[in-house]
Amino acid sequence: EIGHHLMGLDDSVRVVEWNDQPDWPLCPSIGRSGLTFEVGACPWGCIEPKLFQTSRRLIMALLDYVEQHNALISSGGGTQQEVTMTVYRSIGVSMDYPRCDGDPVGHVHPALQNKDFSELRDGDPLFMTFDGEEVKFDRKSYKVPEKYDKVYALFVNEAAYYEKKVALMLMSCGEAKFSKLTKG
Repeated sequence: EIGHHLMGLDDSVRVVEWNDQPDWPLCPSIGRSGLTFEVGACPWGCIEPKLFQTSRRLIMALLDYVEQHNALISSGGGTQQEVTMTVYRSIGVSMDYPRCDGDPVGHVHPALQNKDFSELRDGDPLFMTFDGEEVKFDRKSYKVPEKYDKVYALFVNEAAYYEKKVALMLMSCGEAKFSKLTKG
């Protein structure tokens, strides 16, 4: 519900579900399910002014929304409205950088850099070895379950995942339908 509200304020907001549990205890007192707020990408230890301002604006909007929502509940007012929103869902597949004997021998392909939430299709450039050889995406090689017609890249070349040997994660994309309390 909060994600839906924020998506209406800023078209760069994306909602990601990490698992299929109905509630995940990250912020259970506020969200109907877990809630993590991330704005980026931003190099570690730096403040990017535009990202800082966006974060501040969205956090303030989130807190205002929670306050208004709670006021509606306590007053017994409001009506339920059915809404839908785009949601990216983890499919449990992550990919490591190309390696030889445990050491990296390549990096994310330049065509994929800064392309979080972009669709990956068989044959798309995925990595480039340090020798300049392209490694292309192949669903079977990366064990993408057949039930996913389309997959999307997330956390592409994120520094925080490098030591975990994760170059990127794969997501599916669909719609979530739910009822939202409105002033009505």
